[in-house]
Amino acid sequence: MIWANWKKSDWRYRLEIDNIDTQIVRLLSTRMREAEKVAQYKKNNNLTALQSERWKIVLDHIQKLATENNLDSNYLKAVWNLIHEYTLKTEQEMVSL
Repeated sequence: MIWANWKKSDWRYRLEIDNIDTQIVRLLSTRMREAEKVAQYKKNNNLTALQSERWKIVLDHIQKLATENNLDSNYLKAVWNLIHEYTLKTEQEMVSL
């Protein structure tokens, strides 16, 4: 096993990553609930699920955050594209009901 020669005390790094992963999942769940509220607003106001100008603003903001946090902007953009793709699919389903 690749981790077999790690000292037990060094597992704290992996535990910290596990804790961060838990926080990310919880935040994504909260984000999705908010996106569902947005979808309901869009449906009530006859708006399309995709708001291109808003998406451009979000990507610009993500690019800025990547720079401020010393992250590869392509990495963060790829992550946000996946989040947006799933969120948009959910919104489209709700708006079309």
